[in-house]
Amino acid sequence: MTQPDSNGGKIPEQLSAQSSVQSKVRQHRAAAARMLLALHQAGQLAKPESWTWNVIDVLPGWCLQDEQSRNQLQLLCGALILAPELRLWIDRELILAAHLLIGKTSFDCIVAKADLTPVPVNTKAASRFTLVANRKDVLDSIRAELLQAGASVLSASLHADLPVDMLSSMLGETAGSVSYELANKLLAQAEKLLQDNVVSSAVSQQAGTTINIQPPSIAPKHKPQTERRNKVFV
Repeated sequence: MTQPDSNGGKIPEQLSAQSSVQSKVRQHRAAAARMLLALHQAGQLAKPESWTWNVIDVLPGWCLQDEQSRNQLQLLCGALILAPELRLWIDRELILAAHLLIGKTSFDCIVAKADLTPVPVNTKAASRFTLVANRKDVLDSIRAELLQAGASVLSASLHADLPVDMLSSMLGETAGSVSYELANKLLAQAEKLLQDNVVSSAVSQQAGTTINIQPPSIAPKHKPQTERRNKVFV
């Protein structure tokens, strides 16, 4: 509930926004602290004294995600950086494979905004999605391409104060170089796509539930057929 200030007005919305930001910072720090503590206890954390609050604050959220969530984000980042190539696809099999990997809605959105991507990643083989002759491997080939391109984006999103090599190692092989600015721009777009998908899915489920709980229509009651017949023939 909004409370009046000393001048009889309303508390500025900026205060609410600031409180939300501070809450997210606290949650981020707590999650990072748990991860670092687990690594330290396992003897896998080098130079623990280097992890100050300032360093933790620039740690991207994907570093704290589980492998499945991180892979999905990595696939989206790969699709975003390779959007100028994805938009050229006319092979239905390739498009359907991409739908399976990142979702049809996300794929369509990425292709529609492909012109907004300044330059594709400078990949080792120009990243032309060179597929093996066996068409059964199309899905795996596209997944590998997207993951490598996505690894380039995520690794480039790491601040110089972070242990880049250690954090990048969980992404797998990269496919080329991306600037820090472009990487974080694409990362933000990928995170928004994921968030939009979550919201869309929740709305769809809610709509389905609403439909299911609607009471069935009640037909007007009729007298038994035999009674009507008796009345007709009386």
